[in-house]
Amino acid sequence: MRVLVTRPREDAGETIAALAALGHEGVSEPLLVVRPVARGLPDLSGFQALLITSRNGVRAFARLTDDRSLPVYAVGPGSAAEAHAAGFSDVHDARGDAHALADLVLCRLDPARGPLLHGAGRDVAAGLKEKLIAHAFDFQRIVLYAAEPVAGFSTVCIEELDQGTFDAVLFFSPRTAAVFAALISRAALQQACRSMTAYCLSDAVADAVAHLPWKALHSAAAPNQDALLALL
Repeated sequence: MRVLVTRPREDAGETIAALAALGHEGVSEPLLVVRPVARGLPDLSGFQALLITSRNGVRAFARLTDDRSLPVYAVGPGSAAEAHAAGFSDVHDARGDAHALADLVLCRLDPARGPLLHGAGRDVAAGLKEKLIAHAFDFQRIVLYAAEPVAGFSTVCIEELDQGTFDAVLFFSPRTAAVFAALISRAALQQACRSMTAYCLSDAVADAVAHLPWKALHSAAAPNQDALLALL
């Protein structure tokens, strides 16, 4: 199977390798470009934990400091693995979405022990902050990076979409899916979707491309790469 991978360049390589291990060919076409925006961090000594909702959040945080003393509460296996790779030793994996991360924090941490720091992107899903504040946590968010949409598909990708060379496309976030939908319409290539199956990390991701004329549209049973690739 030939699979279009829409993840940012920093994450696409892992997905392409995982596809190859399953006997599929992955082709990278990043639809978001990640750039750091924070120039510094607050004093970390008063925080009881660092909350991470993406791999890019870990990378951006690690570029700004050598301090790895905070416990990390990560949204899923990918961000947890990135935290370990960055040198954090106390890492907890919520294995879900922002709501699962909030539930994990509520089970493990006490509001009286200090504030929580969320290292985030400029665009974040609702749920984490609201749920933790409702349970009396002091929640502080710092925007570490921005994920900017590309202006258009690459010339090679447009040619391959037009020729119908892709069997499937992977979507890991609602934003990426929305960018794809906008670009496919701008290029007047909606009909290219008829020969492709869309595999989405969640129902929310699938909703962003549900209006396109896919051969089939599937959502993963859990919001992680292993569950997504299991659909193939």
